[in-house]
Amino acid sequence: AVIHHEADLRSGRVARDRHLSIHGTRNYLLALALVGSPFLGASIAYGQAPLLFDLLAAAWVMAGIGAAFWFFVYRFVWKRDLTFFHASVPRITAGIIVGYAPVFLIDEVWDLARSPWPQLVVVMLLLGFTTLLYLYVEVKSRIRDSPEAFDRARSLFLLGVLQAVGVGFVITSLLGPFMAARNWGAGGTALPVDWVAGTATPVIGQLPPILGIGPFYAFPSAVLLFTFLSFFIGTFLQLLWEDLPITEPM
Repeated sequence: AVIHHEADLRSGRVARDRHLSIHGTRNYLLALALVGSPFLGASIAYGQAPLLFDLLAAAWVMAGIGAAFWFFVYRFVWKRDLTFFHASVPRITAGIIVGYAPVFLIDEVWDLARSPWPQLVVVMLLLGFTTLLYLYVEVKSRIRDSPEAFDRARSLFLLGVLQAVGVGFVITSLLGPFMAARNWGAGGTALPVDWVAGTATPVIGQLPPILGIGPFYAFPSAVLLFTFLSFFIGTFLQLLWEDLPITEPM
């Protein structure tokens, strides 16, 4: 277990070179790059192999649903093992889930997800940098060394982004077809999601706003926007209902 392993490191029962490295900036960046690689490829070559990229998107959605099932049903309900739960900074996860609630079912947010990509990038950068700044200030209040505080805040931020992306893929695959059909149809009329996917203009390059094979659809532009919006909202909503900041353990 991660918690016991860290205690063993401090007590000397485990060799000092056996640090767990799964929670680190490099690994978070690699995980995000792995998740985003099919969509980056689709932005370049979707027209040459649409079925391949649809299969990859559907596979990612199924993997996300499977991971959620593995954690909540197998690890939590069946095994009653909370090690992974505590290691993932659960207040951040809870804040992200709460942050999704006020944005996911709002039509205007879905309309914003179909905005031109420069506008989306500006919105995401503003939300992301504001969230990172808050995390840095919060960590800096406990760690006086500025470089170390920034490194930890950056790791927490990337962990939150990774979690928000995973939650976004799962939630949008379940309810996204309904919202996309209602908001992204021509003339504002509700249309089948298959028709919307086949006629919608690309987000950037050749990347369509909807990929996948029913019922496992991915909505890359919506997930990107929801990722930073939910993380931002969840981080600051946490201040309203609890005295402890989002970086504190449960």
